[in-house]
Amino acid sequence: MRRALAIALAAAALAGPASANAADCLTYPGDEAPEATLAGWMAYGASARGVPGELPVMAALVESNMTNLPPGDAGYAGYFQMRLDIWNQGAYAGYPANPQLQLNWFVDTALQVLASKRATDPGYGATETRWGEWIADVERPAEQFRGRYQPRLGDARALIGPGCIPDGAPGPPPPGETTDATPPELDLARPRALKRLKGLAVAVGCPAEACTVAAGARIALPGAARVYRLRSAPRSLAAGERATLTTRFGRRLRGALAKRRALGRRTRAQVSVRATDVAGNRSSEQRRVRLS
Repeated sequence: MRRALAIALAAAALAGPASANAADCLTYPGDEAPEATLAGWMAYGASARGVPGELPVMAALVESNMTNLPPGDAGYAGYFQMRLDIWNQGAYAGYPANPQLQLNWFVDTALQVLASKRATDPGYGATETRWGEWIADVERPAEQFRGRYQPRLGDARALIGPGCIPDGAPGPPPPGETTDATPPELDLARPRALKRLKGLAVAVGCPAEACTVAAGARIALPGAARVYRLRSAPRSLAAGERATLTTRFGRRLRGALAKRRALGRRTRAQVSVRATDVAGNRSSEQRRVRLS
């Protein structure tokens, strides 16, 4: 018993004074908490994951005046005015009543944006003079409003104070470093043929992160002189969002398929779907579907 107590006291001494605030900063303090307390909680959560603590506070000052906005007619809610139709599902389902999910969304998106931008701009996010740009790329406001965030840096720092930044918290990853190397998870439904052989449709989504998806189809007709290769238009999806991708058949292919159907011959298509996340990681899946 004495040995366990001694170990605990030694660990507390090594942790330093910031650890005394860690429990307070880790737990959401409530919608009615003072702005400084809310700012400290946001800053602690962001800093612990390598995002400057000022970023979510700067964003919340602009988007909600540090208020957990309830869902309204405009279709937005929370400290960061997240869109209900896009984000209130999947990993962030229930976020209006769960501010921790809101902070998770902001930090997740900030890290994804950082990894994507630094592929072509190694200095992105490396200095505080560009933090407003980083926030704008997370919040994606209209172009004329992108400059609203940077002027709130001083206000954010005044609210945060020294209390809730963890000792040794990492800053943003150094230029050129990619933090996300995991391919996106792809949720792919069974493809189906459209009526009157007009094309193919497949419902897809990325449950855990934002991604861009595209579908292709390969149709080989026995005895035909060519293999038909079709592609859908790409779609950008939020985490948990789903969309239906379609590939359209041309007149010649529709005629050939109708003729084979009339003769009782089977035709199958191979459908492939590829997803790319904001860090450039890719995943793909394939399915076969009967056309006739």
